[in-house]
Amino acid sequence: MSAAVYTGPEPFPVATGHLSSWQTGAGAGVKHNWSPRLTQEFLVSGSWDFNDPAVNRTSPTYGTFTILTYHLNQYLDLNARGEWFWDKDGARTGNAAHYGEVAVGLNITSNRWINFRPKLRGDFASEPGFGSVSSSDRERSQFTAAFDVILKFH
Repeated sequence: MSAAVYTGPEPFPVATGHLSSWQTGAGAGVKHNWSPRLTQEFLVSGSWDFNDPAVNRTSPTYGTFTILTYHLNQYLDLNARGEWFWDKDGARTGNAAHYGEVAVGLNITSNRWINFRPKLRGDFASEPGFGSVSSSDRERSQFTAAFDVILKFH
């Protein structure tokens, strides 16, 4: 189990026009091994921008996140992730909405010094929020296919 609290004048980024004099963020998480092959992490978080000048009150955000990892063999893991985030006044994203994300991916470790991680991800919002900030044609969802490579130096 883990927990953290951050508080102060701008301990994390805010959307344009939402910078207040004081912010607080808190989160807690737990990790559980369901079996030798299946692990899950679950986290919850919240933040509060006190006296947000964009709305003249406290702007809250809340979120939750879970990831499941299934170890297929010593070289291959299957990951599934889900996330929900509510930015009530747009203090974090610039767009007041509920956001959700689901992703599936692999973690391929063919040797000790490299990880290859392809993934597919869908992002969803209750209000149009994806696309160029300057565009009037924003979307409520987007799909991403991506990968990263991690090189490890021992």
